[in-house]
Amino acid sequence: DRNGGKPSPQLGYMASFLKTVAKYWLKLDEEELQPFDKGSRRLNQSNRGRRLTPKNRARLRPFDDPQMVQQFLELPFRIREDVEKDKKSPIKRRALLAQRAAAIAILQIMPVRRRNISSTDMEQNLITRGKRLYLVFEGDETKNEEPVDLEFPPDRKDLIAWYVREYRPHLLSEPNTALFPGEGGKPKGSATLAAQVKKVIKDYLGIDFNLHLFRHAGTKIYLDIRPGNYEVKLGTPFAKLLEMA
Repeated sequence: DRNGGKPSPQLGYMASFLKTVAKYWLKLDEEELQPFDKGSRRLNQSNRGRRLTPKNRARLRPFDDPQMVQQFLELPFRIREDVEKDKKSPIKRRALLAQRAAAIAILQIMPVRRRNISSTDMEQNLITRGKRLYLVFEGDETKNEEPVDLEFPPDRKDLIAWYVREYRPHLLSEPNTALFPGEGGKPKGSATLAAQVKKVIKDYLGIDFNLHLFRHAGTKIYLDIRPGNYEVKLGTPFAKLLEMA
C-alpha cells in the first residue's frame, strides 16, 4: 500500500528472507513451502532488472548538471576552507564539520558501506607505505568479501591528515584509534555519521544525498564521461574511474 500497490525491492528481499526462515528454521515440508516460494518468485520477478529505485534516480538527477558535479567533488575542500576561516564557533563544532569533510573525502574515492566508514581505524585501516597513505579493509570486513586497498590522492591524504592533526583530538572522550571517534572510547555510530554527512551535503549543495548514493553517483559521473563503458569491473573505486575517464 505504501508503494502505490506495486511491488518494491524491499518486499522482494523480505519475501526471500521469510522463505528461508520457513525452510530452515521452521523446517516446513515442500507442500507447506509452496506459498512462500510462489510469493518470493513473484515479488522478485517484478523487481528483476531494476537498477535504481525511482527515489534514487530522482536524487541523482542534479548530477546531470556539470556544475553540480564539480561542487560535489570539491565539497570536502570547501568545508575545510570554511572551518579554517571560522574563528568564532566553538572548537567542537568546527571539529565535527572537519570530521564530515574527512568522511566525504573518503567516500568520494571509495564508497565503502557505512559500517566500514564509521568504524575506520587509524592503525588497522589507514596504512602508510613510505610517504603514501592507503585505505585498507580485509575481505572479512566488507559486505561483499572483496578486500579494499586504495591509495589516497595527495589532496585527500592532506585533508585527512589535517583533520587528524587539528580537529580529531577535540572529539575524543578518551584515547582510542578510531578515525571518527564517538562516545565512550568507541567509533561513532554508523547511523549518526550517515545522518551528519547527509545533513552537511544538504546544507552545502541543497540536495538529498545519503551514504548509499556515493557508489551510484560515482558510477553515473563516470558513465557520463565515458558513455557505454559498462564493462568496467563492478566496485571499481571512484578515484580509479576518474583516472580512467
